[in-house]
Amino acid sequence: MPLALLIALADQYGFLLAAIIDGVYTILLAVAAPLRGRIVDTVGARRALVPMTVLSTLGLFAIVASIQFAAPWPLTLSLVVVSSLSAPPINAAIRVEWTRIVEGDPEKLKAVHSADSIIEEASFIAGPLLAGLALTVLGGIWAYTAAAMLTALVGALYLVHFFRRIDGSKVNDLEGYDFDVRGSRILGALASRKLLAILAPLIGMGFVFGGIDVYAPAYATALGEVGLAGIVLAMISVGGVIGGMLYATVNWSATLWTKYALLTLAFLAPVTFVAFADNLIVLCALLALGGLAVTPLYINAYLLVDRDVEHQYRHEANLWLGASTDLANGAMAIAIGGAVANQDWQTSRLVISASVVACGVLLITMFTVAYLRRRRQSA
Repeated sequence: MPLALLIALADQYGFLLAAIIDGVYTILLAVAAPLRGRIVDTVGARRALVPMTVLSTLGLFAIVASIQFAAPWPLTLSLVVVSSLSAPPINAAIRVEWTRIVEGDPEKLKAVHSADSIIEEASFIAGPLLAGLALTVLGGIWAYTAAAMLTALVGALYLVHFFRRIDGSKVNDLEGYDFDVRGSRILGALASRKLLAILAPLIGMGFVFGGIDVYAPAYATALGEVGLAGIVLAMISVGGVIGGMLYATVNWSATLWTKYALLTLAFLAPVTFVAFADNLIVLCALLALGGLAVTPLYINAYLLVDRDVEHQYRHEANLWLGASTDLANGAMAIAIGGAVANQDWQTSRLVISASVVACGVLLITMFTVAYLRRRRQSA
């Protein structure tokens, strides 16, 4: 969807406006996702998911019509806003069910989150490759039309298959938890300090994803090979699937937080060198190497949320994991949009690498402080 939308918008409005609209789309998905999760926690999944799915689907097809008929870009942006705000948090609802089904068995919970994350990551390989093929064969607008139709179909199938299996109960009892209740009513899951620590590495990943999501299609288009964009974007997920399978099968005895810190560094180290990737082969190699840590990072994040975040925010906390990445993704997409509009490829890569270095320094400092604090407490 994002790749097809970006190229469809670029065909009508140019890459600068396309990057801005696509960035707004990504940011709104991220900002609204936890709020939608809070709605699900409050009224129950059964009551929330159906109207969200219907409204989001109508918004998708309105976007198709707006681009198809070259409507003014503010109208297209408005439709993107409507569709983004109403997108149903189906994945979070399913992940909450994993926790309920295998409750009390950490090994089974790790296994099911690993399988879930690996399958999802595999879809991020198939998605960009199919998008690249569709863009080559059909062009931007028809590729996005096909993506919208498939998205609507998948949403309907999810609801039909899982509707009776999804727990419809509300979770809004605020008693018995060890954080400020008044603050939690406003901040929701973000009132948990542990959740904020879990989100920090995922924000760093988002800066990389956002930059590459705009740079790769723009550069491939400039080369006259738009289909290559799908291959480049799939490389992170190729590494993610391999890394997820290794993580799921290897017996690693470190604590979840230690694993989380080391996996974060394993992701950031290769992508720091994106600034020097002046051809797509080198870029693909760096993204695949960094991608080895992506799925294990998310598996660890889900396990940490299940263990350390208060249960009454189960949907909202799960959604913040993806939302934190998407917020950084959207911000970087907008920042890179101006550079690629002028075909300033070197500056684009330097900005991506600089963001990685900055995030790396902050995360190393954060993990070091946390480690020293734990040492003092244990002493």
